[in-house]
Amino acid sequence: MKLANFELEDTVTLCYAGKYVDLHNDYNFYEFKYSISSQVLEMQWHKLDCKESISNNVDKIKLYFSGINFLKIQERDREMPVSEDNVLMLLGFYLKKCGRIWKVLV
Repeated sequence: MKLANFELEDTVTLCYAGKYVDLHNDYNFYEFKYSISSQVLEMQWHKLDCKESISNNVDKIKLYFSGINFLKIQERDREMPVSEDNVLMLLGFYLKKCGRIWKVLV
């Protein structure tokens, strides 16, 4: 796996162009798209409009994953309110082979 233009800080934050991006506290998950034919996954977040979020001038962020050979999406927890569906709990990956590229698109 190659991180093309960002670094992972921990399981919910990344550093992009010298800017700290907290996908758990400062962004709402907006959408994901997966192409079976091209094995590409895109995940997009939009910045929260609140005073508590860190100012970084990144209003939207999209992670681009290529060469996907395993994708698992877990069903939602029915005991949690639907309002929690747009909050990232964990960003993880399974390393099978190097060569996969992750990119941030803004």
